[in-house]
Amino acid sequence: MIKKSNQKKIILLGIITFIIMLLAWAGICIMRGMKEKTTIVLDDGWTVKVNDKTYTDVDLATFTFRGLKRYDDIEISRVITDDLTDGYTVRVKAQFCSVQAYAGVREIFSFGTEEIKNNRFLGSGYVFIRLPYDMQGKNLKIRFIVNEDDSMTDIGSIRLEKSDAILRIYANRNATSVYLNAFIMIFGVALIILGFSVRRRGKDYLTLILIGAFSVLIGHWSNCQGKIYEIFSDRITILSVHEFICLYTAPIPMAVYIWQRHKGEGGTKETVLKLAIAVMAIFDVTACILHVTNVARFPRTLGVFHLTGAICLVAIIAVCVIHIKRDRLSDLVINLAFFQVAAAAFLDLFRLNIQKMFLPNMDTITEVSFLPMGVIIFITMLTAGYLFTIYETVLSEAEREALTRIAYHDTLTGIYNRAKADQKFEELDATDSAAAMVNFDVNGLKYVNDNFGHEEGDKLLKNVAGIIEKCFGEIGTYYRMSGDEFLSIIVDPKGIANVERAAAKFEEELKIASENSRYVISVSYGISYRKKGEKKSMQEVYSEADDKMYVMKEKSGLSRQALEGGMKEITEANS
Repeated sequence: MIKKSNQKKIILLGIITFIIMLLAWAGICIMRGMKEKTTIVLDDGWTVKVNDKTYTDVDLATFTFRGLKRYDDIEISRVITDDLTDGYTVRVKAQFCSVQAYAGVREIFSFGTEEIKNNRFLGSGYVFIRLPYDMQGKNLKIRFIVNEDDSMTDIGSIRLEKSDAILRIYANRNATSVYLNAFIMIFGVALIILGFSVRRRGKDYLTLILIGAFSVLIGHWSNCQGKIYEIFSDRITILSVHEFICLYTAPIPMAVYIWQRHKGEGGTKETVLKLAIAVMAIFDVTACILHVTNVARFPRTLGVFHLTGAICLVAIIAVCVIHIKRDRLSDLVINLAFFQVAAAAFLDLFRLNIQKMFLPNMDTITEVSFLPMGVIIFITMLTAGYLFTIYETVLSEAEREALTRIAYHDTLTGIYNRAKADQKFEELDATDSAAAMVNFDVNGLKYVNDNFGHEEGDKLLKNVAGIIEKCFGEIGTYYRMSGDEFLSIIVDPKGIANVERAAAKFEEELKIASENSRYVISVSYGISYRKKGEKKSMQEVYSEADDKMYVMKEKSGLSRQALEGGMKEITEANS
C-alpha cells in the first residue's frame, strides 16, 4: 500500500511533466513555423477553381474546402512576379491526391496521375516542384485530383525556397523532431535486442520487447506523420502506408504490456484488458484487408480507429484507476507513465480533429505530435518504475529468503533443521531411488551443560555439526533433528558407496577433536540403506538408522553414567 504523501508527490510529478510536454509541443510548433530569410511566401492573389466554381484573389493561408469527394478537380493559378533566376522550388501539400504543375502551358511536374487512373492508393505528404529560372511573369498553375472523400481540406501555404537549400531548410525545421524520434526508435530497438538476449532468464524479457516495439512504432509513425522522412525520400505513398500501420498497431503492444502486469489477477480488470486487445487486433486486421482490397482505404478507416482506440483507452485507464490504491509504488509510477502516453494520445486526437474542422491551414499543428514527447516521458517514468520494481523485488526476495532460512535452518548450527528433513523425506518417498541415512546422537550433552555451562554445550553441538559437514557434506545433506540428534541423507550413488568410508573418517575426526577438548567428544551413529526400487519409506529407513545408533551405544558400553564418569575423569586430569 502506498503512503498518501508519496501518492500525492507522484501525481504532482505527473501534472508537472504534462505541463512540460505542452510547453515543449508549443516550442516545436513555433520553431517549425519560422521561415528562412530566403523564403518567398506566395499565399495571396491566387485564382482557385473547384470543379466548375471559380474563386478569385484568394489567400491560400485562410482558404478551406468542405465536403470534397473523390475525383473532384481543383486548380490554383497565379502569376509569378518574383525574380527566380537563383533557382527556386515550391513546396506543395498533397493530401491523398495527385498533383500536376504547369509553367504557362508547359507541364513541369506530375505526381500520382497513374494511381488516379488505376484506382490505386495515394499517400499524403509534401511534393517539391522545381520552377524554371524564367518563371517571372509567367502563370503558375497547380492541379489537384482528389483520391479520397473528405481528405483534402485546404491547399496550405505555398512557399518558395532556394533549390540548393530547400532540403537543408526542411531538415533544420524538423531537427528537434528528428532527434526526438531517433532517440525513441534507437531506445526501442535496444530494448527489443535486450529482451531477446535475456529471454531465457525469466518473463521480464517480454516487457522489454513490448515497450521496445511500442517505442519503435511510435517513433516511426511520428517520422511518417510529421513528413520527416521526406528529407530522404519522395515515396510519400509508401510512407503513408507505414504511417497508418504504425498508428493502428502501436496501441496493441502497450495494451499487452499492461495485461502482462495484471495477468493472473482475474476479475473485471483482466477481462477488460483482454477485450481491448482483441478489439484492437480485429480492427487492425480488418482495416488492412479493406485497404488491400480497395474496399475502404486507410484514410476512410481513420475515424473508426479514433473512436475504437479512444473507447479502449478509456476502458484501460478506468481499470487502472480503480485499482490504483491497491498498487505498489512501482505500479503507481508505471500507471502514471501510461496515463502520460494516454493523455498525449487524446491530445493528438483532439489536435487532429480540431485542426481539420477549424484550423486546416495550420500545418505546424498538424505535423507536430504530442505522442513522441509523451513517449519520452513514458520511457523516463518507466525506467523509474522499473527501478522501483527491482527494489521491491529484491526486498521481497530478501524477506522470503530470511523466512525460508528461519523455517528450514537450525538457528544454532546454521544447518538444515527437522522441517527440511521432513520435506526431503516426502521428496524421496515420491521416488523409488536408492538412499542411505546416517543417524547421529551426541553423547553426554547434559553432562557438558551441567558442568561447563550451556554455552559450552552449544559449542559442542556446533563442533559436531562441523565434523558431520566435513565428513558427509560432499556426499549428502545433513540436518539437526533435535537437541543432540543429527542426520545425514545420501542419495547420490557414488555417495552411497562411500558412506562407510565417510563414517570411518568421522570417527577419526572425533578423536582429533577430543584430544583438543576438555572432555571426550563422543557421538553414536547408525547407518541404514534403501535399495533402488525397494518398497521402504524414508521414515522406515530413519527408524532403522536410529535403532542401529542405539545398538552402537550399547556395544561401546557408553551408558550415560559411564560416559559422564569418563568425562569427569578427563576433566579432573586436565584441571
